[in-house]
Amino acid sequence: MLAEYPGEAGLLVWQCYRDVLLWAGTPPELRVGLFRHAGAARRRELLAFCGLDPETVRAVRTLQRAVRRSSDDGSMASAALSIAAAAERVGAAATALGYAQVAAAAVPTAAGPALVVGQLAARLGHSAVAEPWLRRAIALARRSGEWECYGAALIALGQLREGAGRLRGARLEFRTALRQARRRGLYETRREALAALLRIALREEDQPDAERYARGIPRMYGHDHPERGKVLLDVAEVELRRQRHAHAAALLHQALRSRIGTDEQVRALTMIVRAAGGAGDRDLLGATWQRGLGLIDSYGSTPAAARLLLALARASAEVMEDARADGAARQALRMALDSEDSSLSAECRAFLARPRLPPIAG
Repeated sequence: MLAEYPGEAGLLVWQCYRDVLLWAGTPPELRVGLFRHAGAARRRELLAFCGLDPETVRAVRTLQRAVRRSSDDGSMASAALSIAAAAERVGAAATALGYAQVAAAAVPTAAGPALVVGQLAARLGHSAVAEPWLRRAIALARRSGEWECYGAALIALGQLREGAGRLRGARLEFRTALRQARRRGLYETRREALAALLRIALREEDQPDAERYARGIPRMYGHDHPERGKVLLDVAEVELRRQRHAHAAALLHQALRSRIGTDEQVRALTMIVRAAGGAGDRDLLGATWQRGLGLIDSYGSTPAAARLLLALARASAEVMEDARADGAARQALRMALDSEDSSLSAECRAFLARPRLPPIAG
């Protein structure tokens, strides 16, 4: 914390964290007088000149007041979470995680703060911290009947396992979340669980499950939903595997009109190449190919660009566009060699050495 907030700000943030953690760990009957009047003048001076944003200053005051009075009117957890959110916004990861844990310590029987700690730790890449906190949130929510927290914690735990490649465990969490969502009327949990189960079914090439989970998902993600574009890409993949090229292309054009990142845009264009090739629309294929190359150029000569080029090459080979496929793969190989990525280089060489179908006799 002292490193993330240099000077007076860091001292104030750390002292407040230390005091609240000590207060939360002290039996209630021993809290009276624990911090009464101790260093009051110094705290006021730090607050006046710390340079923290007003939201964080108000939250610190709330926490300091609570520990001095040895009572919590319900505001301690929300104040600590406010500081955690502000810290995360400025990249102060240790401070964010510390204050989220303080919020959970202030109300140890509440599922919400425990869920926030788990979600935050997962976002920061601390899976070893995230998993036990998410399990705690699940247990607390089940005990107290906080079903929205219960569903959200199951989804977060499933996503954590999915990100680590533990697909079997992820599928189990998402299926549990889906059952609870249907039983408890948790719309958001149901939507996220279905989208996650669709992703896993596609990764495992389980077409029957993929078709079952894809059914109706686009209607659950309205036009303004930030995840709509990504979900449409997955549904379009299901349609491509069913050889329903026109429907897949329509979904992909919708996805491109949604709020998706450059990676997803390239993925959409790569899939349109497959759809156009499958439908025999060579004009659309060529135009989409060029558009995809233009987007990939924005990455420069990087491993990320090479991987996208290799994906475009594979899509082109799938629709018998071997010249385009080889050109993209050779360019990807050069980038992989420049970046000394031996694994990626081997993938490119293996693709270029693939068996070819003989040309159709004219």
